[in-house]
Amino acid sequence: MKKLWMIALTTILLFSAAGCGKEKKPSPTPEATPSPEISEPIKSPDTSGSEEKTITGKISEIKNVMFVLDDGQDAYVFPLEEGTTLEGIQDGDQVQVTYTGELSLTGDSELNTVKVEKIK
Repeated sequence: MKKLWMIALTTILLFSAAGCGKEKKPSPTPEATPSPEISEPIKSPDTSGSEEKTITGKISEIKNVMFVLDDGQDAYVFPLEEGTTLEGIQDGDQVQVTYTGELSLTGDSELNTVKVEKIK
């Protein structure tokens, strides 16, 4: 009886550990999404030498202090700075984000969100 319990517990442990593997990202569906566009840097007069850049993509997640932008190839985490609002913007909306700093896939860079505009 003890062997049966031991085999059952080992099997459960094995299956639960196998479920903790690396999550596979689903392949993108072939729909008409615009290609990512990063514009030329624009010198901003009100910042101390930092360049404003823009990127276009789809909002995939909105939280209280950040949102995720998917440009069709990668997903980037943008912080919501004080004064930056997402009024009228929902998950799945196509937007153009103006930012300063460098994009990072991990979200641990010095990135400031300047403006978020919905694309019609």
